[in-house]
Amino acid sequence: MHLDLEARFAELERQQSSMKRKLNAHKALIILLISISAISSAVATVAVKTNRFDHIVARDITVIDSNGIVRARMTSDAPDAVMAGGHVSKRSTKAAGFIIYDEEGIERGGYVTMDEGSNAMLSLDSKYNMQANMIAGPDEVGVSVLNLRGGNQQVETRIDSDGARTSISKSGLVLMQSPELKLLNAETCTRYRKLEAQYPGKNVCRARFTEEACKACLE
Repeated sequence: MHLDLEARFAELERQQSSMKRKLNAHKALIILLISISAISSAVATVAVKTNRFDHIVARDITVIDSNGIVRARMTSDAPDAVMAGGHVSKRSTKAAGFIIYDEEGIERGGYVTMDEGSNAMLSLDSKYNMQANMIAGPDEVGVSVLNLRGGNQQVETRIDSDGARTSISKSGLVLMQSPELKLLNAETCTRYRKLEAQYPGKNVCRARFTEEACKACLE
């Protein structure tokens, strides 16, 4: 009888010890879960706070997609445009603004201001070249231009010191202009004489005016 009681007490102590271990394990698990929940909540709160800004000052902000490809860039110094096949189209002057890219990371357009000449420009590009652009000059009188290109053809609507007109070009030469400018002003003639001398054989004048207007100016 005495031995039987001792065995029962021993079994009760063993069960009690086992229950204590389980309770301690449960307590530890609960504490761990509470800690993880608290940390997650804190991280989420910090993440929300760090993603909301009243004011950002930066020289360059780049947006990437889920594949890590650059899809948009806001920059104070736009890089040269990378087109299809890795062709690099160098910018004629430093530009600042917003550039967009397609799923391959090829530049497809932008809205920028140019340091040289201070023109503001909006452009839309194919994967190979600029297809459409709109330009606004800096002066009060102003120059405004709308260009549409396709293959070797171009339609340009322009307002400048020589007047308002629409020109249709092919292979870089104006074929038709409305209203046609037959006589350019003295300042324009002087400028194009210099450009023709600087770039011989490039038909700089014919890229902007009709053959009749260029002959009257340059000869």
